[in-house]
Amino acid sequence: MGLVDQVKNDKTLIALFEERNKADGEARELQREIDNLKGSYDTALLETIASKQGSQTKVAATKEDFQKKTAALDTLKSRVASLERSIDSDGKIKLLWEKLQSLREQDRQRLLSDLRTLNFWYPVKKLGMQMIFLLPLFIAFYAWNNASIRNNRGLQTLVSSHLLGISFIPILCKIVETVYDIIPKKLLKKLIDLLESLKLVAIWHYLIIALAVAAALFLIYIFQKKLFSREKLIERRISKGECQQCGKHLPAGSQACPFCGFVQFKPCSNCNKQMHAHGKYCRECGHEAMNLYQGKCTTKLPDEAG
Repeated sequence: MGLVDQVKNDKTLIALFEERNKADGEARELQREIDNLKGSYDTALLETIASKQGSQTKVAATKEDFQKKTAALDTLKSRVASLERSIDSDGKIKLLWEKLQSLREQDRQRLLSDLRTLNFWYPVKKLGMQMIFLLPLFIAFYAWNNASIRNNRGLQTLVSSHLLGISFIPILCKIVETVYDIIPKKLLKKLIDLLESLKLVAIWHYLIIALAVAAALFLIYIFQKKLFSREKLIERRISKGECQQCGKHLPAGSQACPFCGFVQFKPCSNCNKQMHAHGKYCRECGHEAMNLYQGKCTTKLPDEAG
């Protein structure tokens, strides 16, 4: 473990590893673009031949793009190979490889098991450290939002709800990133290779888009459930002296809405005094309403509506 710690603490080596991984990722992405261009080039060429047109602008542009990307890919591959040679030539790396090759089969299996465990727990621990900085801000906005709702502060509720959504975005991104790091890379590679072989690699992008849409819909559902549910709407209308049905401001002492005809009160089942038709509790005795009145009535009391 001492040798591994030396490698881990060697900033030059770490920089080489990071640069190599970055270049390798760019090379894989470029290879996928080139594979897509091959199909586009063949299609454009066939279209030109079939139409018998002299203009080959589309084919020429696709071919030029293909050549540029191929040259860039060759450069990246050479860079990756150069970085790997630099890494392999380091004395600590050579010594580490020698020790690994001299391990018994039982020790190798134990090492592989430890590596798999590390590959799982390291991203989780990394997420935990990131949440230490992200969650306090989210909790602060959540507390502000709750207080604004309880005190019927419309503007503060609107602002805090937006900030709550914005502060949740990096949390969601970090969770998705952690899940991606935990998923075995071999499994992802096999999946992408399968999609490419079936010419369905675009489905991968659609899946990511679908996941983002699902997350956005979930956030909208949470906000609607919390901020814009019928229960919250009725609470705000009652507290502001508005009609529980249409939301318009009621003249003082109104028993029914002059705009929609909705009867605002019904007798409490406990004290028989008037309580709000959609109120959760009686304003006189505090008794909880058993059934909220949902209908519209202009001449009958709620309990007579049948």
